[in-house]
Amino acid sequence: MVVINMEWGNFGELGHLTDLQTDYDKQLDATSNNPGKQLYEKMISGLYIGELSRLALLRRAGSGSLFSGNIPDVLSKENSLDGAVVSNCISCEDGVKAVFPTASPADVAEIQGVCNAVSNRAARLAAAGVYAIWLKRDKEQFTVAVDGSVFLKHATFATVMRSTLAELGCTVSLQIATDGSGLGSALIAAIA
Repeated sequence: MVVINMEWGNFGELGHLTDLQTDYDKQLDATSNNPGKQLYEKMISGLYIGELSRLALLRRAGSGSLFSGNIPDVLSKENSLDGAVVSNCISCEDGVKAVFPTASPADVAEIQGVCNAVSNRAARLAAAGVYAIWLKRDKEQFTVAVDGSVFLKHATFATVMRSTLAELGCTVSLQIATDGSGLGSALIAAIA
């Protein structure tokens, strides 16, 4: 049995993710507490998908394609959206209306589309990280302990991550480790 604690959030500091970064990723990174650091984490974690969604929505509102160009106050405040808000927006119209009460039906659809695109990209990038490790495996059975509220609570993240792994032919088993430490990972690996 081998247990690997990935802590892969710092991946990308040597430029490996440059081609995948959007203008929103670059803007988020530049205004973060740690510019140039934890680039992969900033692209996949629940902590950042809200801000990436806010930046994309703000640009759309500023161009007039959302809210008839009237930018809601919530979009003007840095870090005003979090992963839970993004998940709620994807889940239902009421989730959107709770944050954007004046959203038209067209606005609701566009907001859901943006939140879904940001979330799907994050889940697919997270799956790509797992897939890269899976390619290095030396046995067929491979279990990954996953921790984090975005995987556990987001409306679509776990499903998209699993379907992406299946699409890649990756036979990894994703198991939830809720303790936030290596103990859960070690226990899951031991029983796998």
